[in-house]
Amino acid sequence: MMPDVNWAELARQAVEFLKPALFYVAGKAAEGALEQPGAEFYHWLKGKLTRPAAVAALAEAGQDPGNQDNLKALAIQLEKTLKEDSAFAAELLRQLPPEALAAAQHAVVIGDGSKVVQSVGPGAKIDVK
Repeated sequence: MMPDVNWAELARQAVEFLKPALFYVAGKAAEGALEQPGAEFYHWLKGKLTRPAAVAALAEAGQDPGNQDNLKALAIQLEKTLKEDSAFAAELLRQLPPEALAAAQHAVVIGDGSKVVQSVGPGAKIDVK
């Protein structure tokens, strides 16, 4: 198993990346939407999920992607699958582009002259003065 992975956050990010394709599947997006990167991921995921609850969650999210409960249910099922299947987890990480894996970050800054710095992606450079 992969150490130090927040499975819930990874599942949430995967669902977020998948949303445009889900809207297309539901017939609620413009033509050509299935050509987006999320579409390839949707087809990959659909072929990989084997647990009945996960398959059902993906189907329900595809029927009504605007329903937050459907998206949460899909994220929960993805999280369970990630925890149970390290091969699936490794493959999912390879399927998602780096920008889809940007972790949510929060900062609390108190006081004058405080600076907050964030670096995302390979080759990112930071110059704080």
